[in-house]
Amino acid sequence: MWYEDLSQCDYFANYFYTIAVGFLENGKSYTKGETANEVVEKIYEFNKTSGMYYRFLGYHQCDFCGFVNIELGATTILLAYKDKIYAFPMLITHYIESHSYLPPAEFIEAVLNYNHEYAMDYLRKIVEKVRENKWLLLDEWEKKHGQD
Repeated sequence: MWYEDLSQCDYFANYFYTIAVGFLENGKSYTKGETANEVVEKIYEFNKTSGMYYRFLGYHQCDFCGFVNIELGATTILLAYKDKIYAFPMLITHYIESHSYLPPAEFIEAVLNYNHEYAMDYLRKIVEKVRENKWLLLDEWEKKHGQD
């Protein structure tokens, strides 16, 4: 499944929107460059951090080389930072290491400055808002981003 980096990701659209990073697909362009090892290591840690990851039935394999890793291919991570929620597949680590994918600078900043307590508190607040009125967050997104 392809999303342009930093575009609206509708994985959880019935409840809230996230910002997509690293949903790559063969035939679609992406930014290439060198990503610091520290970034990749922190992303691997997120896969072990309670409350951050969602495992889906089924899995994705790398669309470029056919690499298959069920754990990475079935996991999406939610990363809350500065009142944004980034959604990214754990395959992002493979894309970085094997295909020179360079994530956007604001995402790298979020990874390097991640604070678990803040992120979990922010995600809890979203869940509370969703329980009160699940469309509230959709309306806020549309107002903030100027979409109808």
